[in-house]
Amino acid sequence: MSFLGEVAQAISRTSEDTQLIGDSTSVRAKYLLVGAILVPLLLLFVPLMVVEINNWDTGKPAISLSPQAWRAVYSASPESCDEVVLETAGCLANPGNPKLWTSVDSRADRGHAARVRALQGKEFWLGTTIDSQLLYQARKQETNQFILGYISASYRIWLDGAFLLEGNYANSHLPTVLTIPMERLQDSKPLKIALQIIHDVGSPVPDLLGGPMGEGFSNVQQARYYTYKVLFWNETRPWFFFGANLLIAILFLFFWSATRKKQEYFYMALYALVHALIQIRSIDTVYRSLGYNMSAMLEVVLTTYEGAFGMFLGLSFARSRRAFFQWGLPLCLVLPWPILFLLHDPSSRLLFTQLMSRWVSPLMYAIGAGVCAIQATFLFSFQRKAPYLGVRIRRLLAFGLGLAALTLLYFAQASGLAQVTQYAVLYRFLHFGLVLFLCAIVVREYREQELLIEKTPVSEFHRRAVLPDKISGAVLVVDLKRAAELFRLGARLGDSGKLVNMCLSHLWTAVSNHGGFVLQTEGDQMRAFFPREHSPLPLAQALRAAGEMHAKLALVEQQFREQNLLASTESRLIFRGGLVEGELRPVWHNTGGVRHPAWAGVGDVCAMTEATRLMNLERQVPQAERETNVLVPESLAEQAPLQTPEFKDNWSLRHQDLAGKHDKRLQVAVYRPRSWSSSPNLKNSA
Repeated sequence: MSFLGEVAQAISRTSEDTQLIGDSTSVRAKYLLVGAILVPLLLLFVPLMVVEINNWDTGKPAISLSPQAWRAVYSASPESCDEVVLETAGCLANPGNPKLWTSVDSRADRGHAARVRALQGKEFWLGTTIDSQLLYQARKQETNQFILGYISASYRIWLDGAFLLEGNYANSHLPTVLTIPMERLQDSKPLKIALQIIHDVGSPVPDLLGGPMGEGFSNVQQARYYTYKVLFWNETRPWFFFGANLLIAILFLFFWSATRKKQEYFYMALYALVHALIQIRSIDTVYRSLGYNMSAMLEVVLTTYEGAFGMFLGLSFARSRRAFFQWGLPLCLVLPWPILFLLHDPSSRLLFTQLMSRWVSPLMYAIGAGVCAIQATFLFSFQRKAPYLGVRIRRLLAFGLGLAALTLLYFAQASGLAQVTQYAVLYRFLHFGLVLFLCAIVVREYREQELLIEKTPVSEFHRRAVLPDKISGAVLVVDLKRAAELFRLGARLGDSGKLVNMCLSHLWTAVSNHGGFVLQTEGDQMRAFFPREHSPLPLAQALRAAGEMHAKLALVEQQFREQNLLASTESRLIFRGGLVEGELRPVWHNTGGVRHPAWAGVGDVCAMTEATRLMNLERQVPQAERETNVLVPESLAEQAPLQTPEFKDNWSLRHQDLAGKHDKRLQVAVYRPRSWSSSPNLKNSA
């Protein structure tokens, strides 16, 4: 072996290390380590976040303007407006021109939004007159920061006829806040603010301004908190949910690639991926870079996919028929693209998106929730016969309730019961909670699969990264006597293999209790291996296991007799066995692309074959059909550990000369286990 090979073996994990990895002490220590890191972070971060969010609530204007305060003119200014408009009588920004300040049209009018949408590519004006009473309140509270908000278009702003600033939506990442000099607030003359808005971006609401929070006066600190809040919702929050959904989508894709029959993992990945795209589209920087038209087209596609994948997620979780996905998925993928060609203008795309968000998507979620509920109800009728279905029923109901909650939230927003901001916040967190809930189910299912793997006849040696060349130990092969009678009796009970499998399960337990593992079961025969790594005396462990097998079968026999399954006294649950020492090596066989664990002999003689041949010689032992006998080569039976009081009295025959294959003579010893009641070692190992 090379030097690197020796180093690799020296630092590799031993079998004892592997067994100790999952012990309770190690697991508790790892949980404590995670808690020691996580708890201080939470104690530091959560209070700071709570304080910051509470500060955001103070960010709304302390002195608000009423929506009716904004007057509107839906045409261009009769005269061009320069930086100083006091001498331009026809300019609408001129405080002396009453056309804007006394306009009969208001931004709060019901038809305002429709009239603005019709002005695509044109300009319109908004103006407000702030009376001396509001100015006095602002001066008294020292709130000289006028929160104007966002204008989704190109714009210019005048204050008392003096040009103040201009901007464009693509370059205005922060909300507009106007600083009013304190000297101006002390003036009793009304303050006039004029906005020239050129509807050139395509937004259906170019004059969004402060939105639900409104416009008005705030102090410097309140204006700062207002800006922080807007940046959080427009930048930080979408980035967070984009990253979280993208990571979850990748995680579920990995889960699905490993277990491709779990279709719910695939559709959960698609669902999370669509929401990641929805979030990145709503990031203010991305939204401005794409432009409103491209963003609106993308919203049509993503809104359609959101509802569709939500429905398919419910169908896949309920394990619905393949035909639903075979025909429904391509239809939903293609559906939004012809709609884009039919909807030419932004307003029609907005109406379609509202229709999908408020009615079609909730209906799709409701279909997914309903299918989960139907499946859970159907399985509930079988729960008495199959109690294990309870876990599946609870998961179906919980997942269906999550989809139903999204449905109700959609309808609440459609009927006006929830404000837009409340809807956005609650929906995003509820949707993200649903994703995390399914993640928990995946982790739980993954853990259950790991436990099943640990309990399957795949040895620890097959799970190693590098398979060992050979493993030394003892091979025990046992075969139930009169198994044909058990098969016939089981057939009369409706399952021919039921009774035999019950007996083999007890034999399997006995092997595990004594540090061995089952190599193979075939019919009424079992092959077990007791590696020297688990015990320095594998032969002794194998004989102890044989004793426990004999005792457990005696208890099963008594149970069968009490149930009148074994009427004849000649019908006994006993077995024959062969025990040898030898070496085996774990291998993997590939059959049709599926890997199967197997074992192979080392050298010219296969220990499993030798143990089987020895077991078959048991028929030559006197009164073989009436007792449990395990045949052991005489050379092994003479070993000192097998001559201790624990084993010495169980050797019923010694130095037996039996005829083997090809008339080969073999010297064997016959080991006959004692009964359960007379063997304290068996009691302790049960």
